[in-house]
Amino acid sequence: MVALAPGSAPAVKFATDFAGFTFLMNSVLRPRGVFYADNNSFTTDPWTTSFEIPADTDDEITGSAILNAKLYIFTKRRVFRISPVGGNPDFSVREVKSSFGAVPRTIKRVTLPDVGEVLIFLSWDKRMRIFDGAEDKVISDQIFEDNSMSPTSLGRINENQMVKNFAE
Repeated sequence: MVALAPGSAPAVKFATDFAGFTFLMNSVLRPRGVFYADNNSFTTDPWTTSFEIPADTDDEITGSAILNAKLYIFTKRRVFRISPVGGNPDFSVREVKSSFGAVPRTIKRVTLPDVGEVLIFLSWDKRMRIFDGAEDKVISDQIFEDNSMSPTSLGRINENQMVKNFAE
């Protein structure tokens, strides 16, 4: 393993590998920024190639997942699909959902019988969602409301504590 030189790559909250590139997302100065470098040269790359997710100024990237050979980047309020375009490389950014986003560390890719690969995550509206890349479905209505079977429900989660959630 080759250690990166201090300060050679931006300090970020999230990283992923997609289409032969390493993506670093959500830096302190650019919470909607995505830096990328070729996997073959990321140890020496100056990390100057980047793009911005077109989200609101108070929004930020909260995670990502690869589903069906497409990269999905989540913010607090939206979902974007990233696709490679051309040979520069360039990436197209397309908003696929504007009604919800994902809580950090809750996005998981699973394979369901008769459905295939999907993403399951906790959204900021305190609901568990299943997402196939185009459509979504809320799967937590029975545990959102107080069903008197458990001392807690998703609806009672303190919004300031949601970032402590973790899915496995």
